[in-house]
Amino acid sequence: MVHVSGEMIHPALVETALNQVAGTAFEDFVNSFYPSIAGTNYVPLGGTADGGADGFLDRGLSEDGSRPGHFLQASVQREFKTKIRATVERLREVGRKPVSLTYVTSTVIPRLDAQEIELSETLGVAIRIRDGKYIASQINSTRQTRAAFDHHLKHYTDYLRAFGNAQILGPSKHVKSPTVYVFLRQEVERRSGDTSLPDAVVDSLALFSLEGTDPARKEFLDRDGIRARIHNDVPTADQFVTAALDRRLEFLASKERPEGRAIRWHKKPDLFCLPYETRRVLEDENLEDERLRIAVLDSLRARIAAADPDIDDSIELAANLALRTVQITYERCGLEFSYFIQSGDQHHEPRTVTDALLEAFDEQGVPADERARLGSVIYSALRGAFYASVEEERVLFGRLSSTYALLFTLNTDPHLVEYFEEMASDFYLYVGTDELVRAMSERYLPEADQMTRNTLRIASEAGATLVLAEPVLDEVVNHLRSTDQEFRNLYGMFEPAVSLPIARSANKILLRAYLYARLNDQLGAQRPERWADYVGQFCDYLDLHRPAGAGQIKDYLEAQFGLEFEARSDLNDLVDTAEVDEIAVSLSADKQNFELARNDALMALAVYGRRKARGETRASTEFGWRTWWLTHETSILRHSKPAVAKRYGARYMMRPEFLLNFLALSPKAAEVRETYKKIFPTMLGIRLAKRTDPDVLESMLKDVQTVQGYEEGRRTVAIARLADSLKSDFEKQYLVQFQRN
Repeated sequence: MVHVSGEMIHPALVETALNQVAGTAFEDFVNSFYPSIAGTNYVPLGGTADGGADGFLDRGLSEDGSRPGHFLQASVQREFKTKIRATVERLREVGRKPVSLTYVTSTVIPRLDAQEIELSETLGVAIRIRDGKYIASQINSTRQTRAAFDHHLKHYTDYLRAFGNAQILGPSKHVKSPTVYVFLRQEVERRSGDTSLPDAVVDSLALFSLEGTDPARKEFLDRDGIRARIHNDVPTADQFVTAALDRRLEFLASKERPEGRAIRWHKKPDLFCLPYETRRVLEDENLEDERLRIAVLDSLRARIAAADPDIDDSIELAANLALRTVQITYERCGLEFSYFIQSGDQHHEPRTVTDALLEAFDEQGVPADERARLGSVIYSALRGAFYASVEEERVLFGRLSSTYALLFTLNTDPHLVEYFEEMASDFYLYVGTDELVRAMSERYLPEADQMTRNTLRIASEAGATLVLAEPVLDEVVNHLRSTDQEFRNLYGMFEPAVSLPIARSANKILLRAYLYARLNDQLGAQRPERWADYVGQFCDYLDLHRPAGAGQIKDYLEAQFGLEFEARSDLNDLVDTAEVDEIAVSLSADKQNFELARNDALMALAVYGRRKARGETRASTEFGWRTWWLTHETSILRHSKPAVAKRYGARYMMRPEFLLNFLALSPKAAEVRETYKKIFPTMLGIRLAKRTDPDVLESMLKDVQTVQGYEEGRRTVAIARLADSLKSDFEKQYLVQFQRN
């Protein structure tokens, strides 16, 4: 919680202050804080005016008064290795003989023990590092350590008192002032379990408008003042705020609230304000967001350091660029949700995380010659954050997703908030081929990172019916069979020698998933040793190309993902086959396969037929519909426009991340969300980077096959050369894209 002088200090508050502190203030803090921990008095060396050699030393440098040669240095500099080396060198230049140097820093240093050993051995001086985590853990050790925080750091957390002022969102051309939306998400998230979403939004806007009121200073707002502030912050919300505000203000001021009064209502003058207790709760929500943001930055720094141990001088820039890339990615997801609500236009090539990183580079003005190197390590860090995440990353990414979804939804049509009340249940979802193949590919990922599987599970537990249509089953079976052929033709002969660059470039998602799993030592005995073992997760490998294999895959999908099977004949009964064929003929030019085109056309029109069969009627917006095709397929959208227009613009396709937005904002899904809080999926339909052209990759792999008759040493060299070529091609993507200014 937000700290009051004399109380115990929350470590998260210390980390937040250290993330903001300036150099001189931190040096003063360390001079007050560290001696009481170490039990030693340190004498400042730098910054003296006597003209002696010590005057040329760093102001943050001190020496143990009772043990010459033992030094203490305080610094906020992120490039800690450079700073420590320069300090030791300068001490020796002015005639000092350093025996040990304790380096106290406001930052968090990855692999701290290893860094101490390396620097000690290199410099011939005992180096001890006390970083931000150490300071936070020791801040309540003595009265003096707490006083040091109060006197030197506490004011760096004052910004948390402004509601929604956590730095979870960054400003952009789409989000000029993110504070109101951060606050809305905080409050809606906290209240949605027992309050309708429209009421939760009105409550949140009312509380936000009362920021700065204080009964002790006799600062109040009347109803008109509250309405005016809400209109200024979220003008699109006027319609449903006007209808509910009086009722919600009186409820917030009522003793009947389970949590007690949230606001104070002076009835005779009809004035409102926030009590101290409410302000404390709202400030603490900011602190929690900031704690998460800082924890994720720490995690990204550690991932970047692991990807490139020599990147110390750029690690802070890289970590901030990585987090900004995530923010931009989620902003685009929210915008796409908004576009979907407004126009349904999804016919575009999905933007990659690399595209978002390019935008982050441009924002920061990163020089062209730095972009390729930074891009490679940032990509590695983000891949770990998305596919081997820690809890803090998942929670923060989920909050980003919810905040941007709410932001763009309210800006588009606040009445949609009312529809979130019902949309989390009674969905009838035809699950697309792409989603089922992606779900199968997640077999060996940690449960928390099985994004597609968790989406299907959460939707099912929220009340949705998930349908496996026969055309989709056929496509899943054929996809697995074609993947098997690609493996046998291109990878089978040198399967044991496949390395990460080769795995990363594989064209088929199930093939990539298998190769990644095979390279993952952490799987232990679960790791698949052969391709046949991997396929065996879904059906008997020997039956894969037989009718029995299709039956086994059907049984697996139904049992694993809770799907209900719907035969092709049942789908045909729902549609006009002539209209299906008309769309299929048009789409086949893109698909280059009439059967695949007809499958897609059948799935699209079956949505309309199923709506009619289930008695669904159009509500005041199209989000009254319950039946949808859940897929990332986009090529059909252009070819099905006449069919959509014929049905008065009612759409048939929903992307899985849009479904997650409905689930994330629906009070009826609150219990489900709570169950999966630590594994709620946060990234769907996002591509990390472009891959090697499949034709180029196939040519490379066939070249490698020509050396199969050679000795092991010659084959090893050839495969290593292929891996180097793919790695070079991968980095070239960054070089080509990131050098644009």
